[in-house]
Amino acid sequence: MEIRHILFPTDFSNLALAAEDYVRVFARSFEARVSILHAVDYPLYRYDLPPASFMETTGIDTPEKHARETIENVLPGLVAERVVQVGDPARVIKEFAETNSVDLIMMPTHGYGLFRRALIGSVTAKTLHDVQCNVWTMAHMETHPRVADATPSRMVCAIDIAPESVEVIRSAAQVAGRFGAKLWLAHVVGHVMSVRDEYLDDRSPLALDLQKHYVDFARGKIANFQREAGTNLEVCVDFGAVSAVLAEMARKLHANLMITGRGVSENLLGSVRSHGYPIIQESPCPILRV
Repeated sequence: MEIRHILFPTDFSNLALAAEDYVRVFARSFEARVSILHAVDYPLYRYDLPPASFMETTGIDTPEKHARETIENVLPGLVAERVVQVGDPARVIKEFAETNSVDLIMMPTHGYGLFRRALIGSVTAKTLHDVQCNVWTMAHMETHPRVADATPSRMVCAIDIAPESVEVIRSAAQVAGRFGAKLWLAHVVGHVMSVRDEYLDDRSPLALDLQKHYVDFARGKIANFQREAGTNLEVCVDFGAVSAVLAEMARKLHANLMITGRGVSENLLGSVRSHGYPIIQESPCPILRV
């Protein structure tokens, strides 16, 4: 879990401003260099402003010129590379990350986009889908955090019942070690019945027996994962809607960072990765996908 290069894409919004303290904390803890990136997406301007060529010949400021001036005020006092590029933001972020050996992308999500999607911003969604490096994000970050809040001290690592979870546990333990943070493992068993309310209630004796069986099975698998990962962390296992239960676990533990893995898994006991976007939306704290 080496983080040597952090990319901070910014749209100069209040939410991007709110993320700046988190970027400082991660850069300091990992002794990583930081690149700040803004993508000028001309289709967003074409109906409000004259074409760029006209603005250049008449002396009117172009969006690029405005962005190059504005980006100098992002993360003031931090030594960082500041880059402005023209193009689709998600594509610009992906290409920059790939060509510049970025280890961690840090970007909040605010649900903007063509259809103002409520679940997760379109640029963040594309970035999470397309890039291979670690991604930090947080939904609904309306207020600017204090540095004390930005420093992770209590972490929850949400894992699947899949072999890849061993590496997720290792990475989470390394991140927790960097910050000297308390770390818990969390797993949620999804609904066990394929035939639902019409025939069998979740609280019926049979459903409860099935829930206990799956919870016990999950605890056994996680114990094996911990032996392989070389950890001995406290484990929380519960039953229900994955994103909602994980969010409640994070609240009860007063977690200020949730760590998850990547990928797609649709089976019952590997449900964290197939609920990635709802987990981000409902989490009360930032998410670090490793």
